[in-house]
Amino acid sequence: MPALIAVLVSRFTRSQAARLALVGFGCLFAGSILFSVTEHLGFWTALYWAVVTASTVGYGDVTPKTTAGHAVAIGVILTTVPLFASAFAMFAGAVAGAHLRRDRKSTRLNSSHITI
Repeated sequence: MPALIAVLVSRFTRSQAARLALVGFGCLFAGSILFSVTEHLGFWTALYWAVVTASTVGYGDVTPKTTAGHAVAIGVILTTVPLFASAFAMFAGAVAGAHLRRDRKSTRLNSSHITI
């Protein structure tokens, strides 16, 4: 298992979007642990809360009840939402860029002129 994790991390470090996602997952898990401790909940319930919060769905079935829990919620929201949004935007930009490069290449090969 550690070898698999090492391979995944080495591949993630090649891409900036993957690095952002990896840091986002780290914040998600750290927030889950802190929420579990501050709200006296099980880890899986806290992880569920963190995923629902980070995805901006917010069902409302698990909510912070203590001041420390509110602070953890603020931290999870202010870190995971922008990290995952940035990672997704970079990934989508890379996919769109690859399609544009492919289309430009096929346009140059298939016609005697280039349409702009």
